[in-house]
Amino acid sequence: MRKTVWAALAALGAAGCGDEPSPVICTAIAVAALNVTVVDAATSQPICDAEVAATDGGFRETLPVFPSSGADCRYSGPFERPGTYAVTVSRSGYPTVVQSGIRVTSDACHVIGVPVTIRLTAPR
Repeated sequence: MRKTVWAALAALGAAGCGDEPSPVICTAIAVAALNVTVVDAATSQPICDAEVAATDGGFRETLPVFPSSGADCRYSGPFERPGTYAVTVSRSGYPTVVQSGIRVTSDACHVIGVPVTIRLTAPR
């Protein structure tokens, strides 16, 4: 009986070790390349009414605040687009801030979202 169990396990193991790769199963969700949080540098309070834009070469997209992001006011986008981005944040009462060189990669299914925090400093 022991030999039969071991033989069955060996057969199952060999069947699962073929040269064919397992199929990739992707979800049907859209993933944001950038998840940007904008805060006041002095208070660390989120700023929910900034204008946030992502650029990559000739591509440009204004990122909206997503209601589901809660109190941290996360600006998200572009969706499912890898690239090397610059994020520009502007708001009345603060100088414009640009953070560049943000590299977004992807796997077989989706982009790998990058969290970005931009701190705005009010002039004195």
